[in-house]
Amino acid sequence: MEDQEILNLNVGGTRFSTSKHTLTSVPDSFFSCLISGRIPSIKDDTGAIFIDRDPSLFSCILNYLRTKDIDVKNHGVVTLRKEAEYYGITPLVNQLTLCSELTAASCGGVLFHGFIPPPDLSPLDVTHSESSRCRQEVPGGSGETFHSIPVAQKLKSANQVTLIKGHHNWIAAAYNHNICIYKIKERSLWHCIWTSPYMEQPVERIAINAKAQSGASQESTHRLVAASYGSSVRMWQVTSAGEATDIGNISYILVIYHIYL
Repeated sequence: MEDQEILNLNVGGTRFSTSKHTLTSVPDSFFSCLISGRIPSIKDDTGAIFIDRDPSLFSCILNYLRTKDIDVKNHGVVTLRKEAEYYGITPLVNQLTLCSELTAASCGGVLFHGFIPPPDLSPLDVTHSESSRCRQEVPGGSGETFHSIPVAQKLKSANQVTLIKGHHNWIAAAYNHNICIYKIKERSLWHCIWTSPYMEQPVERIAINAKAQSGASQESTHRLVAASYGSSVRMWQVTSAGEATDIGNISYILVIYHIYL
């Protein structure tokens, strides 16, 4: 296959070999343009593509393209970010920029910034039950009357984040009657991998944590997610593939003020 073609590189006098698929995994990067011919290439006497850059820094960049992880121990964050900017690795630039902000942040500084797409809640979710209608007492009367809230207003309210919790590269966001789990994937984009069923009462508290596993390799693929309202707690086990198991609903005598997992 063409994507599995082996490419030989000479970076600052040091030889590297990698697949075309790995080197071009980030679209519109320096490497994608180089391999496609949009940037002219220079080859050494062995036919390897020559890149006049620091080989030790390139090794970190190449490792990121292979694993989507970056090690900043041996090189400063600023130095690696400048190298990532040169190569046009935008997702890595974004991550290293955030690292710089975290390092420099003081009390009240920005600790996180990003965009999570709103959930795809259908009108059936929004108009699910009587809880989506407005109840109004009739003055001087013994009964109650109901009037409907416009669907557009319900949708706007449903898509407003009310609570947010994070655990490593997972985010749990509460949207009134639903919980959505977001996970960061390649290219530093957040994706909604799971949306909870509609809950009759507005969500008041949420929690997310790693699921206890006997094998450490499995720990990062599961999360326990909990939501509470009033005196009830509902829990799920969610996998990184977006598959969820409903653990159950627990009701207590007292009102719940905090939940921890």
